[in-house]
Amino acid sequence: MSLRGWLSLALTIPICLAHHGQAQASSVVVNHVTDGVFGANEWNGPNVVTTFFPLVGNAGGAALYVDQGSPAVLPALFAVQSPTTLYLGYDIYSNPAGATAPTSASFFDVFFQVASEHNDYDARIHQNGTVELFQKPTGSVGPVTANGSLDVSKSPWTAADSTDILRAGAVGAIGFGPTPNNSNNHVFVEFQLNINNSLGGRQGGDPSNPDNNGLYDPSAAFWSGSGKPGGTDPPITSGIFSLNPDGTTSVTPALGLDGAPLLQPLVTPEPSTFVLAGLGAFCMAGLTWRRKKVAVVASYRIV
Repeated sequence: MSLRGWLSLALTIPICLAHHGQAQASSVVVNHVTDGVFGANEWNGPNVVTTFFPLVGNAGGAALYVDQGSPAVLPALFAVQSPTTLYLGYDIYSNPAGATAPTSASFFDVFFQVASEHNDYDARIHQNGTVELFQKPTGSVGPVTANGSLDVSKSPWTAADSTDILRAGAVGAIGFGPTPNNSNNHVFVEFQLNINNSLGGRQGGDPSNPDNNGLYDPSAAFWSGSGKPGGTDPPITSGIFSLNPDGTTSVTPALGLDGAPLLQPLVTPEPSTFVLAGLGAFCMAGLTWRRKKVAVVASYRIV
């Protein structure tokens, strides 16, 4: 759907689309290291899109970094195809949620939808660097805890199958340190996900066998992030991503009428049609920062 179409949709539902940015084309080989550290040469490339979400109440207060690329270890191999990997950086530099140092019980959730699979996915990044992957059918609303976070311990969420886990190649890391946006130590999270290069006019994929490709569909899709500075879990970032075959990415922030990011999506089976449901409707990937109150998935609290 065009930006004009999204703006028309915003007249009838509580969502605003902010000005979008698109990076310029350049080499697809990048030097990202997904370790939770804002590296000096990681997020300043010509294809990096940086979007700032101002603090609105207890929502926003973060910078979102988006890049496409391929591992620098094999540049000759990847030079003949579209970028293989989507890289994300979430800098929670001005939201109070980011000022709390993570512990062994802390985790992030990265929520994203894959139109070609008709599934929603949640990648749970633990402080020790492990990543769990959950899935549910697109169009079903995921349960939310009293604090406002996704509750992946309940239906319709289930553990992702082994094939999807391999295709996703999800890697994540929670860091706590300075970034160019804030010289004080604060939460910075990095995440990477394999792109399906058999879709969207990209090069290097295997259309004959979906299992030989990355998991993520590069077509226009919603992502969001949320942090929990206290008893609630407000969104931190949300927007529409479009991954172009040349390695550039378009990012259009998607905001509520109050200017704050949105939380949870509901998407109809038609790939180009998005439907809002309730307060948090409409995002492609939700990143949630929280500290668990006890050692179970659905129990947590930032103190």
